[in-house]
Amino acid sequence: MARFITKAEGGNMRSQHRCPCCGSRAKVVAKVSVTNRLFTQQVACLNPLCGWTGLSNTEYTRTISPPSALYGGTLDEPPLMSEEEVRQINAAEEAQQELI
Repeated sequence: MARFITKAEGGNMRSQHRCPCCGSRAKVVAKVSVTNRLFTQQVACLNPLCGWTGLSNTEYTRTISPPSALYGGTLDEPPLMSEEEVRQINAAEEAQQELI
């Protein structure tokens, strides 16, 4: 289960990456924009005893709330989520909250 690090705990508003090998924090050391919806990032583990580096892909796949009319349709925005997708995500979030 993912644990969010608060700003008071020394976190920031950026996404938090974890090393898949040791679980320590990892940071993005390079980022390449493949398209306006897909980014490839080089990630490095911050644990000096581990030293893992690897690649991560981030893709915007669905639109939850469309942009304002000022920006709508100007770029290749992801498709809107269907009502069924929204229901599935809400059900999964509720099930996860029950486990906590």
